[in-house]
Amino acid sequence: MESLGLTRRAQLRKRNVLHSARLQILRLARINDAPEKIARGVALGCWITSVPTFGLATPVALLLAPLFRANIVAATLGAFLIGILPAPTSFAFLGALILGLNPKDVYTALSSFENLHQMGSELILAIVFFPLLFGAVASVGCYFGTLWALPRLRQRVRKPKVVSNF
Repeated sequence: MESLGLTRRAQLRKRNVLHSARLQILRLARINDAPEKIARGVALGCWITSVPTFGLATPVALLLAPLFRANIVAATLGAFLIGILPAPTSFAFLGALILGLNPKDVYTALSSFENLHQMGSELILAIVFFPLLFGAVASVGCYFGTLWALPRLRQRVRKPKVVSNF
């Protein structure tokens, strides 16, 4: 990895994020609940994280999980796993591009309330509506992806140990 020009600190940080994500996926596989409830929780966490909740995605997922009959732990793990990605800002910039707005204008508008007020309803549409839309699509993918992957993960995690008589 030294040939890529990454410093040792950057290598460790990259490894720590990947290692943390792997541990969270293993925790997800070890939850003792129905796969549908776990998938619902992951999808809820994914959707909540894509909405601009300004750092409150995990508490909101904790509060909404019982309302959707989702697994609470899976909802928080889903919010954490997807929270690694900068989803809300990416969705807002993508929405701005679809609306024909300049992404630099969106960035400057997000940095100041006066700028936000001047941009008007198009910016609100880009910041709120498109993350909701893209988050809904991503959460459907998370739901079906979790339903597909969970039995396979559980099978890998819970392999019976072979006892030798030797």
